[in-house]
Amino acid sequence: MAMTWDPSLTADQLVGIVGTLSSVIMLGGEQREQVLEDVRRLLRQHRGLEGADTAELRFRADCWRATRVEQ
Repeated sequence: MAMTWDPSLTADQLVGIVGTLSSVIMLGGEQREQVLEDVRRLLRQHRGLEGADTAELRFRADCWRATRVEQ
């Protein structure tokens, strides 16, 4: 089963989501800040997104359920 939702997020919220990715968390402090600044720049340049402006971002979660079979 898949669930989707489309929240409207600000640039700060989108950058915050990127900051939760394990590959970003594992970077050193300077590298992490550079990645987050690059994300802000890309949002501004390619989406015109900054300040209180919002954009919709589609999320999808695939849900699985398993049942143990007794042998």
